[in-house]
Amino acid sequence: MLAGSLIERLRRARRDGPTLAVIRHAARHEIAAADMEQAYRTPLTDAGREDAAALGALLPTDLRLVHFHSPVPRCADTAARIAEGFRAAGGTARDGGDLDALGAEYVRDASVVLRSFAVRGRRTFVRDWCSGALGADLIQEPCAAGRHVLRTLVDLRSPAPPDELHLHITHDLTLITLLALILDPTAPRFPWPPFLDGVVLSLQPDRVIWHRTAKPVVTDRDGSIRLPTR
Repeated sequence: MLAGSLIERLRRARRDGPTLAVIRHAARHEIAAADMEQAYRTPLTDAGREDAAALGALLPTDLRLVHFHSPVPRCADTAARIAEGFRAAGGTARDGGDLDALGAEYVRDASVVLRSFAVRGRRTFVRDWCSGALGADLIQEPCAAGRHVLRTLVDLRSPAPPDELHLHITHDLTLITLLALILDPTAPRFPWPPFLDGVVLSLQPDRVIWHRTAKPVVTDRDGSIRLPTR
């Protein structure tokens, strides 16, 4: 678990405005076959549950935690374990429920995409996805998908009180759609999203500040345009 780097990014992000974090679920058991039902039902490991609770205990308790998750059960389990650790540390947490945007809305033929991922391997799959080789009838282009996720989460966070931390639990490919707005997922050194890590965003009236790399990246609130840092 890379909790230290996530907590440090969160600490920095709070200086720039209201924050939200999007992270991958905790460690799960292996998905042994390219089967939709198995992919959906595969649970967290015991270590993954413990890591999620440990992460929750490190979150700043002066913020009120509101957690959201993908409709997939392991994401709900991750969110619940994080909230459990957060409450044990003295924090207040509320379940915001599941969000379709944190799932795989961008996938148009899930069974074919799952088989393609298994056959190609994750790096080749992402390369072919970004190049358009997979086809728009199977899966939406990554940046278009990422902009939809970003708009959904920003619209949800914007009217909320500044002392809330919105924490979104999702999957590696959904995180990649977001990260594609600021990084090149096909680059050899692109870091695959680990369990319980992701990106922290600070919201300002006209921009989003992305805390993922050593130096923050700034975009408009749609994620379409890079903006200069102030």
